[in-house]
Amino acid sequence: MSDVKRTLTALEEALPRGWVQFVSAFPPSVPSGRYRVRVAQTITYERPGADAGGAVGPEEVTLEGPTTHFEVLGPQLALGEQDVLGVFPPRGAVGGFGEVLPHVAFRRRALPWARTLDGEPPAAGAPPQPWLALLVLAAAEIADGRARFRDDGTVSDLRRAKDGIRRPRLKIRETPARISIVDLDLDLFERIAPRVDELRHLAHVRHAHAGGRAGARADASRTGWYPVVIAQRFPAPGENVACLVSFEGHSFEAASPGERGIRLVALHRWTFRHDEEQQDLFQDALKQLDVGPLRLPTASGPDAERLFATGATAMPHDTQRGDRLVSVYRGPLRPAATPRRPRQGLYTHSDEALVYDPEVGVFDTGYAVAWALGRLLGLQDAAFMEALFEWRRANRLRFHREIQAPPMASVLAEPLADLARSLRAFVGAEATPPTDTRPPRALSAREQLDRIAERSAGAAAAAGEPATGFMRDRLSALARLEGVPFDYLVPDARMLPGNALRLFHVDPDWVDALVEGALSPGRATSLDHEQEADRLDLVGGGLPPAASTGLLLRSAVIAAWPGLELRAFDAEGAPLALIRDELLAPDVRIAFASGVIARLELRSPPEALHFGADVDDGTTVLVLRNLGLSDLQAAAGARDEVRLPLPWRDEGRRVVDVRQTIAAIERATRPRPGATRHALSSADLALMLVRGAARGVFERRPR
Repeated sequence: MSDVKRTLTALEEALPRGWVQFVSAFPPSVPSGRYRVRVAQTITYERPGADAGGAVGPEEVTLEGPTTHFEVLGPQLALGEQDVLGVFPPRGAVGGFGEVLPHVAFRRRALPWARTLDGEPPAAGAPPQPWLALLVLAAAEIADGRARFRDDGTVSDLRRAKDGIRRPRLKIRETPARISIVDLDLDLFERIAPRVDELRHLAHVRHAHAGGRAGARADASRTGWYPVVIAQRFPAPGENVACLVSFEGHSFEAASPGERGIRLVALHRWTFRHDEEQQDLFQDALKQLDVGPLRLPTASGPDAERLFATGATAMPHDTQRGDRLVSVYRGPLRPAATPRRPRQGLYTHSDEALVYDPEVGVFDTGYAVAWALGRLLGLQDAAFMEALFEWRRANRLRFHREIQAPPMASVLAEPLADLARSLRAFVGAEATPPTDTRPPRALSAREQLDRIAERSAGAAAAAGEPATGFMRDRLSALARLEGVPFDYLVPDARMLPGNALRLFHVDPDWVDALVEGALSPGRATSLDHEQEADRLDLVGGGLPPAASTGLLLRSAVIAAWPGLELRAFDAEGAPLALIRDELLAPDVRIAFASGVIARLELRSPPEALHFGADVDDGTTVLVLRNLGLSDLQAAAGARDEVRLPLPWRDEGRRVVDVRQTIAAIERATRPRPGATRHALSSADLALMLVRGAARGVFERRPR
């Protein structure tokens, strides 16, 4: 393991769950560029000297090997959607973002330093220099033509810009068919864009141990390194456009006569709206959630209310005899805990799972539907069917080998004893009749299966561990309701309206019927039924049978914060493990917990930790934080906080002077005793600017 990998592993292991670590930069081991590998071998040997004394002198011979060239290609003119982890403010969001510095987070931790400004590999020992910058443009600046976007640009547009437009001088290694470009008036660019020496303070890397997350098909619990690029301009009232641009190929020298604009490669952009009347977008969205149990709204009539309180929905029901009825359907997600139902063996067909409610006079089709659905899901999985039939065939062979042999021996026991006595009498030996010639008692199928289980290390080893292991994985996923269509979970859209949080209990009998249906194909004999009576032993790691709860969340919060963190706790405050946590749609999320949820916390993800300042009596100020090696120079008896007025580069456009901000922070801090002053890094500045992640807490109140 290399030193770099060893260091990363140590950092990942040391970071507690839920923590975020800030790192100044993460340059790639080999930045983008063209490289040459030269192979040579030098041989040093000693040879006798030519003088009379025979002195020995060293000599070297260098053997030249082949020279190889290779090129490291990083993104240059375009970024894929998969490269961007998240943005803030969220895309299309409307909120109070007046004191927020927008940012963009990436998935590849070395992306902001993957290229250099001049396109050449960096000099040895040079500090990492980003090639990306995030600009914030007001709608008015786009409307009046000072900022002009083109999404159908070409490489030729970069090489041959119009007169008076400064263009980048790039060594282009890729030639995409279309690229996005933005032309800015040079005066506007010089007022809102960061200076070259400020770029490295506006990019850093976060190391986050994010537990309890979900993404597109579960971006679930993970430890991640991802870089962040921050803007240096606060949004203006109204619509704003945040645009990530490339500074590669620009020298940023003084404008020459006749230059009036600059052309940049636009790698990513999004829009949002700053509304001065609104405050915290995340908190406001959570406050508007409709929280309740997963059931239909209150109905008129006691019978309907009793059914709705158990999660029932009225459905048309065509029986096998052709009768047309109205029955109720209950899915696996119930508003309250469901007691276990007594069972008598396995179902042979779905109608055996119908439950009649004599008080209302209707059938409950929930378990019958679960059994039929499980059978269909199993049949459509060819690999599972192959494993199931192999497992069942191995069970039958084992039965005949281990069970049929003892009864055959008992049948032949008496004739063999008579033959032994006759042989002894024939040879003159004294016959010694056996003490007990009665055949052993015949064992039931269940007793014989128990005897097999005692002899072997379990049915899995006898029936073939590969098949059993594969079945266990598939059945465990099915027990977590993976692959179950959404309409079977929420049969009526009124149960989960828009902007709602619904808590539920999982009905273990519904899950049993689902798994039993998946195992039903090919079950033809009474032996098969006996062998599979304890079929759920196969389901390792599935839902606990009696104490599983969960939630369904349908809200724009999910789309705005894709990495939304979810944490569940029981009544004692202990955290609950999430058995399944998945996005079912861009705005719908489902999660199952390993116990009864008493408290639920929703947190904005670490990449949504945003940056900004406070307003103090009309003045934008930065609340300084201690940075480990420094103490804030607060006067004795003064308040604990040190509030530093932000220096403006252009106050009218709300552009922060990063250079002066860093100098002011360094003046306001001093080294601790015994520590040396260190220059303020991008990670230090991020810690000064960061605003904590918002969270919402929901508690289940006992009835």
